Amino acid sequence: MSPRSASLLLALAIAGTGLCHAADGDPDPTFGTDAEFPGYGFYLNPMVQGELDAASAVAADPTGRLYYFGNLRDGEGGSRAAIWRLDADGWFDYDFGEAGLRTLVPPCADGWLSHATLDFQGRPLLAFSGCGDFEIYRLTPEGAPDTSLLGSGRLTIAFDMGGSNNDRPMRIASTLANGIVVAGSVANADTGDLGIAHFTADGGAAPGFGNAGRVTLPFTWRVTRVGGVHPMPDGRI
Repeated sequence: MSPRSASLLLALAIAGTGLCHAADGDPDPTFGTDAEFPGYGFYLNPMVQGELDAASAVAADPTGRLYYFGNLRDGEGGSRAAIWRLDADGWFDYDFGEAGLRTLVPPCADGWLSHATLDFQGRPLLAFSGCGDFEIYRLTPEGAPDTSLLGSGRLTIAFDMGGSNNDRPMRIASTLANGIVVAGSVANADTGDLGIAHFTADGGAAPGFGNAGRVTLPFTWRVTRVGGVHPMPDGRI
């Protein structure tokens, strides 16, 4: 098994620990077992070996199903965002997409899925980098575009602070009201600021948050990574 495969397996195993019935710290023998790894709490990486595929996030819905988000090479020099949905026991959910897999074309030619999560209705939220602006998709739990978001399931958030105007979302989260919070790097004339966008569930700017739902925080260095974003119950981020 390649190191990349092992890391993907570990990500899935860690995501499933909240559903374990084994002792703390032990692999859950009921999760994702197969003929190659019986009883070890994980299963073989489903991505094709030798391709430059990458995992972005794992999230669980209220029923315990797992959504596994990543980028999948299409075999023709391009890539697609990929979502696997797994049952709570780690097996592919054949009611989702094709045999548990749903793929999506990024919103631009150079786009890739940088992060994803589920809102409190179990709807996938996907953040794409590489398109110049923060590009967000929201899907139904079954993987179709959620047209309750601006009629298309797509939200574009432009900061346009100058420089290259190449803004990159890095983390996405949902509020208790199913609003959308995105944090990432925002280009300006000199460097890259931290940018945070807060929009409502229907795609409008969150009232009272920054300038039209956008806030930038300057740093003396370029923001190249955001480790996480967490909306608090009282509305703070």
